[in-house]
Parts: sequence; structure tokens; C-alpha cells
Amino acid sequence: MFYYEFQFSADPTFNTDPATATASVYWNLIHGAIPNPKNSYTVPSSAALQRATTYYWRVRPRVQGDGTPLPWTEPWFIRVP
Repeated sequence: MFYYEFQFSADPTFNTDPATATASVYWNLIHGAIPNPKNSYTVPSSAALQRATTYYWRVRPRVQGDGTPLPWTEPWFIRVP
């Protein structure tokens, strides 16, 4: 079973610097076997998506121990009508 780091945001750069960020970046650690269906993600109600907004998301395998993090995937996007 695998863990994944998952991020989504209306900002395609995923900037988390409070001084320069233009949108919230939501981050979650997901165990691939727990969601139903497996390896899926549901946006929590506390982070409801806004209409007429494009959101970007990316994932990377979770690094165990003190290893160097693997690179993020290229961002994908979805447009909320």
C-alpha cells in the first residue's frame, strides 16, 4: 500500500508563502488503500470548490524516513462550471 501527498489550489504555482500567496493550497496525505474507490480523493466540505474557477492538483509518492522527496507530478487542472 502506498501513501501519497496531494495538493490542490486555484494557484497553478502552489505558492504557500503567506506574504505572496494568491490562493489557498490544500495539502493532504492519503493512504492509497483507504479511500473508496482506492487511490481516490474527495475534496473536504471545509474546502468547497468555488464556481467558475480553475483548480490545479498534483501528487507525489510519500517519502518514508528522512529521504529526499520525490518530485511532484506536473499539475493537472479542472474547471468548476
